[in-house]
Amino acid sequence: MTTLKEMPPGEKYALTMANMKLAQSFAVDFAREHISEEAVEELREIWRQGVAPIPDAATDAEKYEIAYRNWAWVAKNNFRFVRRHMGREGLATFIRADVEALKREYENASLRLLALVRAVAPGLAFSMTMSRMVYQLQWLTPFSVAEPEKNTVVCSIPRCKVLDYDGMEDVCEIGCQVAYPTWTAEQFKVKMSPVPRGHSCVVTLTPIR
Repeated sequence: MTTLKEMPPGEKYALTMANMKLAQSFAVDFAREHISEEAVEELREIWRQGVAPIPDAATDAEKYEIAYRNWAWVAKNNFRFVRRHMGREGLATFIRADVEALKREYENASLRLLALVRAVAPGLAFSMTMSRMVYQLQWLTPFSVAEPEKNTVVCSIPRCKVLDYDGMEDVCEIGCQVAYPTWTAEQFKVKMSPVPRGHSCVVTLTPIR
């Protein structure tokens, strides 16, 4: 088992807030484009019913837990809302919008540099990507990383934090198993293969040639 640099609670809190804001902003744009302006306010009202305020005096760890519950509420209700208004076909369109929102959020100069590195040293590019990715994803759930083999990284999630909250099956089955792997493949040229087993999961990451 390789040692994973632990992300501090304050950084987990910041990343959780960033991901919740992203989930809200692209969902509003999607509802406005594909449903109606009235649907936007309906969706915002659903969010208001479950998003709790975060006290300034709370510790970073407490802020992270509150923010995570808020993110979970927003994420699961986004999927429910789209399914109710647009059915299964609408969900497919929503997943595509989710992937594009993630790609826009993470598009920056460092990714363009990574593309150049990949062109001349694909192994190094994969190593750089994994170093960043396994650190960044600590906001989502605790996990451990096996000693990496050549071009393979295996992350073991003994109990996924996502599924500790009621009604998060869509977030697991659609978000984690479809949207995230599509995003990592298209933006980072990394194949993400999650194998869930109840509340646990094993995620294998390999480079796409």
